[in-house]
Amino acid sequence: MKEQVRRRRRKGRRTTVIAIRFIILAVCIIVLCSIALTNTIARYRSEALASKDIEIAMYVFKEDHQTMSFKLDQMVPRAEPYQHTFSVTNSDSNNKIAQTSIDYDITIKTTTNLPLQYVLYKNQTPTSANPINILPSAGTVQADTDGTYFKNFKTSTQTMAHSTKKTDVYYLLIYFPETYKNQPEYQNMIESMEVIIDSKQKV
Repeated sequence: MKEQVRRRRRKGRRTTVIAIRFIILAVCIIVLCSIALTNTIARYRSEALASKDIEIAMYVFKEDHQTMSFKLDQMVPRAEPYQHTFSVTNSDSNNKIAQTSIDYDITIKTTTNLPLQYVLYKNQTPTSANPINILPSAGTVQADTDGTYFKNFKTSTQTMAHSTKKTDVYYLLIYFPETYKNQPEYQNMIESMEVIIDSKQKV
């Protein structure tokens, strides 16, 4: 009788140990799956952010001066902004990654024909929670040699680390406020805009 009791106790202990091991294994599997899923979602979001609706891709691989032009015609005052999207990548057009860190500055250069307002978001979509405008609120006005006036908005210097490919995505929003809707002097006016990228190797 006593032997049977001892056997039942030993069997019960073995069952308990097996159950504990199974629970620990299940918890480990759940944790690992959760980590893998989180990384997959983060990578997917990053890739989506870096590839969706990009109009122009710029490459900062060395000291360089690049310009992309936009013709802002057929603009009318409205509540929602006009949007342009561009990217900056620390490689050349052949996908060779920069082996030194790169500093670059962005300048938004515009004519002054229309009373437009400019907002620039870096790696944040306009629908993100509290996106940060990296443009100064007031640009500097300059006159060209032919007397044409331009306004420049320059960001602070941006930096990209070397050896690992990275892409910064920029969302440029252009506001033409509805308050100008009934002012005929702005009808059929055309605004020109340039986005200028000045890059150099970081010392």
